[in-house]
Formats: sequence, structure tokens, C-alpha cells
Amino acid sequence: MTENQARIAAEVSTEWSAILGCAPVHPGQDFFESGGSSLDAARLASRLSALYGVAVPLRAIFESPSVIGLVAWLRANQVSAQGRFMLLSADAAAAAQDPLVVFPDEEGDPAELRAFVGGIRRPVLGVRSRGLLGVGTPLLSIQEMTEDWVRAFAVWSQSRTVHLAGVGVGCVFAAAAANALVAEGWAIPGVVLVDPVTLKPTSFDAAVASRIRSLARSLGLVADTEPDSFESLRDALASSGSVISDAVFDEMVVRLRVAAANTVAACTAAPFDGLPRVLMLSRNGTSNFDASPPGAAHHALGAEGNLLESLEAFLAEVEGDPSSSSRPAGREPAATP
Repeated sequence: MTENQARIAAEVSTEWSAILGCAPVHPGQDFFESGGSSLDAARLASRLSALYGVAVPLRAIFESPSVIGLVAWLRANQVSAQGRFMLLSADAAAAAQDPLVVFPDEEGDPAELRAFVGGIRRPVLGVRSRGLLGVGTPLLSIQEMTEDWVRAFAVWSQSRTVHLAGVGVGCVFAAAAANALVAEGWAIPGVVLVDPVTLKPTSFDAAVASRIRSLARSLGLVADTEPDSFESLRDALASSGSVISDAVFDEMVVRLRVAAANTVAACTAAPFDGLPRVLMLSRNGTSNFDASPPGAAHHALGAEGNLLESLEAFLAEVEGDPSSSSRPAGREPAATP
């Protein structure tokens, strides 16, 4: 069992113990033979769903009723259409390359990262924000988010060496995740920040209201008083004759709440500091970033610039420089199986 798997096994054992009152003696022990009932299994599924931000169905407990089985289930379902990571590219010819994990803008949806796929010669994954799938609630602070990311990364990856990237608000998250993972013994050779932004602190309610007003304007619902709550948005849609089902509206609500939470959380992040080698890319031709990590390389692409070429060249460079990997002082990176 790798170090990552051992971490997840310990967390699953903790949830198991909270329900049955005693921890499993060994990772292959059967939950039901240990006294667990169907109701207990439902409670375990619920607790694991909340912990990892993915929907763990009751059948997963019946089909994999052991710690080692549940660790395997979580790993198999972490990178999927319903997982915390979306596989954006899996170049078979470059599967041995260190993967690149990308944080999207505040919307938190990896589907917007398709521009990163074409031509990147390594595995590329996008991070899906907690709460986007309707499982769990969005997180409102960087501290909560970094703990969540470390757990999610440990479930997904057998290796402990990855590159990170962020787009827009996702730059804040990539930088925070890099610091958190390095503190956990991961090697992060390089971080790429594309179009970083500077945010002004705001409350969750204010961020939600701003998102609702923006959506209303995009839908042509501007009136004397713009909607600034979900109730007023629903009323405005009904008054305009828009035919939007409850399911679609509920999904809109989830997405707005996640985007607002991500905006608020990004404002709680510390300034960029202590990162591994960083490349900051601007697609609009300017390199005047408001906040930059010490020693960051700036590259303004402009209209003729090629994002993928710049990104690939940087990653190849840091992979060829052993001193570029950021690691905690006095600790060696964990072995890659």
C-alpha cells in the first residue's frame, strides 16, 4: 500500500470506527461481518460522500465492504465524470511524464479547461470544485480547501510528483495547493499561472448577489430592480416567460453558489510565497501582474503567442532541472510505485 493509499485507509477506518464504535483490525475486514447493518452502511456511505466530495452510493459499501475495497472504489471513481478530477488528456505516448493538474477559474468546472488538452504531451487533469456535483457544500476558506485538495490528491494519485496550473482565480488555488502539497511531502517541480487576477474581499451573500445580477443581465432580465436572490431570479424568469425546469434551475443555483464560494475563498489566500519554479502567462499581451511570487518568470503571449508551446517548454525545462522540485527541507520525496 502506497503512502497515499495508507492515508486514505486511515481516514476510511476513522469513519468506520465512528459508526461501529471500533476500528477494523485489518484492512480486509468485512464491514457487515463486523456488525454493520444496512443502516450503518448508509451512514458510512453518507460520511464518505461528505468527506471526499463525491457521491458514494450505498451499493459501493455492499460491493466493497472493507477498508481496502473502499480505498480502491474511491480511487477508481475520483477521476471520472462524477469525480473530483476530470481527465482532460491522456497521451498514451507520454504516460510516463509527470501529470499536470489544472485548477479552473472560479466556476470550478474542469470542462472549461479543454483549451489545455490539445497538444499537451502528458496526462492532464482538471480539478472540480467541491459542491459542484451537489455533494457537500462549497468551502469558503483556503485552509478548508487546501485540506480538501490534499485528501483528493492522495486518493487520485499513486505518485507524489505533479505539476500544477491555474487559470484566473484558479491561479490562487494552484499556488495554495502547491504549498499545501509540498508541506505533505509532495514534489511540485513547476507551477503555471495563466491570467492571474486580483480580487477584492467580499462576503458570500454579496458574491452570490453579484453572480445572480450578472446572470440576469446575460439572460436579458435587466429590469428596474435586478434580481439579487435566487427567489427573485426565479420570479424574474417566470415573468419573462422563460421555460426553465426545476432541475436546470437547481443546477444554476449550485453553480452560482460554488462560483461565489470560490471567489470568497480566493480572497482569504496568503500572498504567493515559497512556491517552486513559477511561470506566469498572460494571454492578453500584458505582464503587469498585481501579485507575483518571488523569482517568477513572466511571459506575455499576445495575440500570436502559443499557450501550449510556452507551457510545454517550461515543464520540460523544470523536469530537466532536479533542483526545481519544491520539497520540505530535510525530507525526501516519497517513492513512486
